[in-house]
Amino acid sequence: MRKRERGKESAATKQALDNRPTVYPDNRWIHEAFNLLNNSRPFIPAGMGGAAPAPIPFEALDRFAARFGPHSVDDFERFVNLVTAMDNVYVQHQIKEISKKAKAKK
Repeated sequence: MRKRERGKESAATKQALDNRPTVYPDNRWIHEAFNLLNNSRPFIPAGMGGAAPAPIPFEALDRFAARFGPHSVDDFERFVNLVTAMDNVYVQHQIKEISKKAKAKK
């Protein structure tokens, strides 16, 4: 990981870097899967030409698991639950940010 230079980032970047979660080695695969699957999400029109993220479709999770694993039913269920939980937090955060920006424009 690259070392960052203090004072060279914006306040928002500094806050995000200081508050980033710890990803433990046993869970790194699920974090990487989420990052890859994030690109398969649809977006919903949010007015004024904007768009809000929709949840990652189940079909994308299923295709990912068929190709890369997990292959057992129990592991697949755990995979879906973990990615869905991360996705829910991501979508809620993005919707809050969109709402803040919309209010700031008024």
